[in-house]
Amino acid sequence: MESEERIIDLEKRVRQLEGDIALLKTKDKPLKSQSMPKLKNEVVTPGVKENKQPRDWEKEIGQVWLPRIFIFILLIGVIWAFRAGTELGLINEYVRVAFGYLASIVLLFFGWKQHLKKHIVLSQVLVGGSIGLMFISTFAMHVLYGFIPLIIAFLLHVLTVGAGLTFSVQLKSQSIGIISSIGASIVPFLLASQEGNLTFFLGYEFIVFLAFIALAFKREFDILYYVVTYGFQFALLAYAIFQVEPDVRLLTGAVVLQHLVLVGMLLIRKQAKESSLFPVLTTAVLTSIWVISSLNTVETNVVLLGLVGLYLILLYLKKEESHKTALFVSSSAIVLFVYFMEMFETSVALLLLVEGLIVILLTGRLKSKLQAVIGAVIYSIGMILTFSMTIFSFFSIETVTWAVLIASLTSLYLLFNDSDYVKRNAVIFAKVFISLLGLVYVSQLAGLTTSDSMMQPMVMSLSWLMYAVLFVAYGFYKNDKITRIFGMALIFFTLAKVILIDIPAVSMAIRAILFLLLGTLGITISRLFYRKAEKTGDSHAPK
Repeated sequence: MESEERIIDLEKRVRQLEGDIALLKTKDKPLKSQSMPKLKNEVVTPGVKENKQPRDWEKEIGQVWLPRIFIFILLIGVIWAFRAGTELGLINEYVRVAFGYLASIVLLFFGWKQHLKKHIVLSQVLVGGSIGLMFISTFAMHVLYGFIPLIIAFLLHVLTVGAGLTFSVQLKSQSIGIISSIGASIVPFLLASQEGNLTFFLGYEFIVFLAFIALAFKREFDILYYVVTYGFQFALLAYAIFQVEPDVRLLTGAVVLQHLVLVGMLLIRKQAKESSLFPVLTTAVLTSIWVISSLNTVETNVVLLGLVGLYLILLYLKKEESHKTALFVSSSAIVLFVYFMEMFETSVALLLLVEGLIVILLTGRLKSKLQAVIGAVIYSIGMILTFSMTIFSFFSIETVTWAVLIASLTSLYLLFNDSDYVKRNAVIFAKVFISLLGLVYVSQLAGLTTSDSMMQPMVMSLSWLMYAVLFVAYGFYKNDKITRIFGMALIFFTLAKVILIDIPAVSMAIRAILFLLLGTLGITISRLFYRKAEKTGDSHAPK
């Protein structure tokens, strides 16, 4: 009996333990689902807080913006102090120059001291102000007061540029690099020289460009990259404007060389940043403008077509890098655009349509919004130029251009019609727009079939009818309601034109022929609608 009682007691305990285990399992499931992702996230991103810290505006204003604003105010105060002292007769020219250099040294000293204390922004502002004041002081000593000759002034400016470049590297400061590069670019214009030496000017500007563009490239200073690139362009443009009869061909050669340097630096970079793509594209435009403005026809062909050839070679070599590929396609398109506008006056619309279409079609593969915009702009310019062209002969460049416009628009419609982002209203607008362009094209061709002014309106109406019938037939064949409606609307519009405009000017025989033709076409089209209703089993179709 006792053994049986023990067995029963053990069975009860086993059942109780099984119940407890089942209960623990049900409680453990939500714990796992909630805790495991947190543990995983903690392992993948250790030390990263989920909540983003709020921006400390007090710190940003006090440490970043206050020094930048008030160093500018300080410089203005120094200039006004000079002016007040001069007006009162307390400061002569020598004192002004000495005070300028002394203030520059003081700013440099305190800027470096702040750098050692890890006050980064303040140190950069003070050193940048020091560099700017050095440029101003040397300019005043040389140009305003004539204390030193040109060669010494130039050497002082070069030393200032070197100091700015050095401190920009040491302090890892983009702002100092920007100030130094701007000052370096305008150094030739700060010298009192009656006649500029173009070779020396170009050599100096190009060395400055290489030095600061290398700094921007290495440190990834995006703003400095832009400033140096366009500063070089502005310096050359200023020289061309202010110098008497400058050798623009040499300036153009320097511009082409700068563009090639930017392309080369882009190729060196493994992953192209968007900030380095835009200067290459814009300098391609500026280079093309310089070339067509200064070189003869043969030289223009060699340089611009040579650039396009280079882009195509690089396009093939870098076909696996989508950003660079898109850039070279876009650059080729822009250079060819400028080339076509300059060289092919009669066929420029046709060439731009074809070029824009190719660039747009390549967008689908390269996934570049910039390239899509460039292609659309080029194509739109070609389309606008086509609108201004009147067809005077069947076999002419105008006839071909209009045909290419309609065919290319139709191709683009068919290509993008299946895209998800194309809405119904856009589809309707595209169909109607292309159809109206086709109507204009057919009308121009119809006008060439007769020189009789009395017959031209009738010929126009007949061409419209044929065009409308084609649209209705195509609409039935493709089951396209919009196309059918456009065709029927054109038939009714043509009928109104015939009754109100054409009939009073023609004989009775022509009237009879017209109305017989219109009646036959109308009944035939109506029969097509009956057949469509019968095929679809429409119970409301008239019997």
